[in-house]
Amino acid sequence: MKSLIYLILAIFLFQGCSSKQYYNPKDTKSFDLKKEIITLPSYIKSINSAGATTRDNRIINDFGVSEFQLSNGFEYINTVDKMIISADKSGNINLSDTNTTINFSSNVIGATRKENLLALVFSDNSFGIYDLSEKKFRLKEYLENSFINDTKFAMPIILNKITLFPTLDGKIAIVDNETYKVTRTLSIDLQNEVKNVILLKTIGDTLVGASDNK
Repeated sequence: MKSLIYLILAIFLFQGCSSKQYYNPKDTKSFDLKKEIITLPSYIKSINSAGATTRDNRIINDFGVSEFQLSNGFEYINTVDKMIISADKSGNINLSDTNTTINFSSNVIGATRKENLLALVFSDNSFGIYDLSEKKFRLKEYLENSFINDTKFAMPIILNKITLFPTLDGKIAIVDNETYKVTRTLSIDLQNEVKNVILLKTIGDTLVGASDNK
């Protein structure tokens, strides 16, 4: 089992000087967690860091197997405050609370929402902030293409002052929520063939990010 080397950064340092460190645990243990075995209603057709989609268009996530069914051709992306975000391979994204479908020029692989703003990551390694009220991008950034990626792709995170975007080329982009500009880019993994960010979490004032190798 591979050990992840975590990038740890104090969020309160984002606006001033920042530092990062790689954490390599000296001791690791296996956990024997007893969980109820469930029978899936169908085979799994796709999986990401937030959950999975079955062939009969149901969702599997931290809450179990959902009775909610996605539209044909759509796959599960994320859940935000009980709203399900799904996307297809034609650039369409659907928000379940209003059953709104929006079309973009690239396929969405990561998304989250806060109020009227959607933070989106696309399969061509671009990312952006889309205003649902204005129906336009507040930010759209393009990075180098990454052709080999882990499906366990991390989701973007919208905080009060900043938005964090995991990228396919092993970085975390930090965007100011007032100016909608990238203020800093943190590098996690720039060397390995598969280097997309698979973990992005905030724990108190600490940001934890990881790739499959670091």
